[in-house]
Amino acid sequence: ALYPRWVSVFFLRGASLPDPEKRLSGTGNVARHFVLKSAEDIDEPAVVTLIGLALEAGLPLSGVLPGRLVVKSISAKQRTRSPS
Repeated sequence: ALYPRWVSVFFLRGASLPDPEKRLSGTGNVARHFVLKSAEDIDEPAVVTLIGLALEAGLPLSGVLPGRLVVKSISAKQRTRSPS
């Protein structure tokens, strides 16, 4: 996930990954994430190890599972759905 001042890297099945340096954040039963505040953070040994472990334990990236993008918008004032 991209934010103006950092990037969050999310791992499905992150709750089951070993994390001795406590880089992963979150309290969910499945997903965890860590924050990259600069481009240099991606080269830290703990981050490289986590990415490697996630790739070994994660879902296959061969296109077996269909991907999709969901964009949601929450607005205080909703427009009418039918043409006026």
